[in-house]
Amino acid sequence: MCDDPPHSAFAESKNYDVSSPRVIIVSSSSALAPPDLLDSLPRSTSLFSPALSTSPRRPSQLSCIRSRPTSYMIPRASPARRLFSLSRHFTTTTARTMSSKPTIPPPPPRAAAYLPGPTAESLAKARELAKRDAEEHHVFFNDKGFHNHLVHATYAAASLGASPALLEEIYAVHAPQQRPRLPVDTPIKRENWKDHLGHEKHYSGQLEFFKSEIKERGEGQVVETYLFSEEANDAKGRMLARLVSGAVHPMILLGYGAEFSDSLVLAEGLASAAVHTPMVSPLLPPSLFSPSLRTSSASPSSLAAASLSATLSSLSLTSSTLTTFDVLAACLSDPSLAAGQVNKQTSESKLNDALRSSAERIREYAELWVVGEGEEQVAARLEELAWMALVVYAAGGGRAGKEFRADFFLMHCVTSSHFLPPLLRLLSPRSQRLLLTAHFRVTLAYWISRGRPPLALDVLMSSSVSPSPPTSPPKAQRHSGEKDEECVQPLKGEVNPWFGILQSALRQDDEHLLKTVRSLSQWAGVYGDAPRGRWAHTRLPGAGELDGTAWVRAAGLTMDAIGWVREGQRAGKWSHAGLGWDEVWEKREFDD
Repeated sequence: MCDDPPHSAFAESKNYDVSSPRVIIVSSSSALAPPDLLDSLPRSTSLFSPALSTSPRRPSQLSCIRSRPTSYMIPRASPARRLFSLSRHFTTTTARTMSSKPTIPPPPPRAAAYLPGPTAESLAKARELAKRDAEEHHVFFNDKGFHNHLVHATYAAASLGASPALLEEIYAVHAPQQRPRLPVDTPIKRENWKDHLGHEKHYSGQLEFFKSEIKERGEGQVVETYLFSEEANDAKGRMLARLVSGAVHPMILLGYGAEFSDSLVLAEGLASAAVHTPMVSPLLPPSLFSPSLRTSSASPSSLAAASLSATLSSLSLTSSTLTTFDVLAACLSDPSLAAGQVNKQTSESKLNDALRSSAERIREYAELWVVGEGEEQVAARLEELAWMALVVYAAGGGRAGKEFRADFFLMHCVTSSHFLPPLLRLLSPRSQRLLLTAHFRVTLAYWISRGRPPLALDVLMSSSVSPSPPTSPPKAQRHSGEKDEECVQPLKGEVNPWFGILQSALRQDDEHLLKTVRSLSQWAGVYGDAPRGRWAHTRLPGAGELDGTAWVRAAGLTMDAIGWVREGQRAGKWSHAGLGWDEVWEKREFDD
């Protein structure tokens, strides 16, 4: 029997000659390979299977494979390869491993997505600032429930290479507007934690409670118990609904804790969920959390069933084959969901009003999309959610002949999708399906509540594939006495536009811009090589034109709308008007 080397200290790797085109080589020199991942691989006799095995393996079955110089063969053909491509882009610290649960594995090297930058010093500074923020500030910076974004800004900037000095500067910009953290109002315990939900005065108490629970029981068990269990989601708890309410901010905060292995921030995410109202609870009924969680689509059963079935029939869809894009197409074909039907453009809480009037109708569509069992299904549905968030935001913000407008709430569907992979790695298979389901339903509801903006995919795909700031390219510099033919000219071809986008966003004091382009860039690192026609099999008009350049096109549109401030452009603003209403596009939303 071979000895297993520790996965946190790999030996120098060698590349093994593998002739089959159906495998890729993953070298430990550029990607962590924890034992949990290796245990999920097929045995050596079936390494060339087109699908990853999901049956458990005893450590002895793979011990000799592990003891090779840490190069591993992963089947290329299956959707699980996409799942394998995520962790590097969403985890900048050592990945967690939970031997009792399937993990969302670390990725192979993907040159296009390797953007070096974070250092030990910058990540340590971000953690220090997160601790300072938790000790000094409330999760809301005013009495209207507006969210403290200090942790968001500092960790996002650190992950993209901000220096410790820049992180301190970012903190100094945002700290003055924060409210002091309130003293503990009532001690929170296991016996009474649900008695104090939905009230901001109990934030400090909830935070101390979840810190204690994580210390005693571990992060994974606490997240499972207090967010995804049937008890936590009864009529009194409704914790998953709280997690994805408030423009999905509790989930985003929880995601930062998971991504950066910061248990304090993870506790803040739980406490944040606990003090939110469960606005989207009509989309997540108690039946969703029963032990017999549905893993296949069911026919609609409400009064809306007849017209919904007619819509699906007209699109040649069946409930067993629906993708996120198919559900969007079905919603676009339903006149009862058009702008002005579920809420008013003048509404100050468009999502709340849409759910009051049409929650049942929206849920009927949402229930058509179901996450089945198995890692392959989780991987496929995760990819669909990433593209769905991109499309409702970037295609929903375009109109032919008009400048792009960046919807503030649909933007949060993009930034929250970024945290699905690190959170999935904490969860059991059942809870993974619940998290994906919840994110899909809240994204769908937000899009409908914003007036169900038409999805102008043609406008998105005709925007610049190489967005750049509004500056002239550098000119060749001639030294004294140098002849024209001796002057070195800069190359004229397009370079990677992400470098300029991310550098510019790092110097913007709008943390939402930074978070948005960060999310888009890292999804581009996973799905940026998608060919044209990737989504041609869906019924969403224009989806066949989508390819992997959509991510950088969306980032460029966002930079144009919010401003290339580092390069001297005036800062723009996020749209709050509701882009599905035609009258919004007939006038300027903001004064010059």
